[in-house]
Amino acid sequence: MLKNPVSNNGGDCLNLHAQDPENFLKLSMAIQILIKCMITSHDINTANCLLQEYNIELIKLYRSNVMKPNHHYLTHVSDCTCNFGPLHDFWTFLFEHLNKVLKSFKANNHTNGELKMTFFKEFHHACESSRIYSLCANPMESLCSEATQIMQKVMYEEHGTIAGLAALCQDLDDISTDTGVHYSLSLCHHKNIFSSETYRSLAYMLNASLPLSPVHCQHECPTTPHSVPLNFKGIFYDYNVIDGK
Repeated sequence: MLKNPVSNNGGDCLNLHAQDPENFLKLSMAIQILIKCMITSHDINTANCLLQEYNIELIKLYRSNVMKPNHHYLTHVSDCTCNFGPLHDFWTFLFEHLNKVLKSFKANNHTNGELKMTFFKEFHHACESSRIYSLCANPMESLCSEATQIMQKVMYEEHGTIAGLAALCQDLDDISTDTGVHYSLSLCHHKNIFSSETYRSLAYMLNASLPLSPVHCQHECPTTPHSVPLNFKGIFYDYNVIDGK
């Protein structure tokens, strides 16, 4: 996390420079570019310039003593994006979340690796019980499934390490829900009007992909006799799944 704090006479009150919001927008714009699903070399160069300007302006506004290691790491983000693609392909939010789960475990004075062994054993117990439940042909009538459900319920009602492991397994299950899905649309969606640029781009794409079924924008004259006017409203989905992502 990047912060721009300036304390007031050593107190807890933090003051922002009058030009700080404008400078912070450079960081916001760079992040918006870098997290796009598809990114070009021009996008990366633009984001890199914005990040460099952000750091330089930060020093001008608050002096160099506010600079932190994260501000240095920021200078390498563009190179990483160039090497590995958009940030969402390699960011570490998942690992950070799992670290939080791990840190919540109660040690209970375990020593000599005892806590690690407990974690390892309970993790495998939780995974195996989840697999048994998922493999049952008829979960409502299967005795095996009922036993597994009882075991899982007990795990969730326990405290400390076991409860944390149950939460961790649930997180892993939620994350892998889309694994194996080739293509899927989100359940949440809404109807809206296309922007002018999107509307024109959609018409161009449809004509290029389906030349035998031409369409045209409603405010333009058709170029072919059998062209169909394109609806300027569409359904917008919150996300879509492609190859499990």
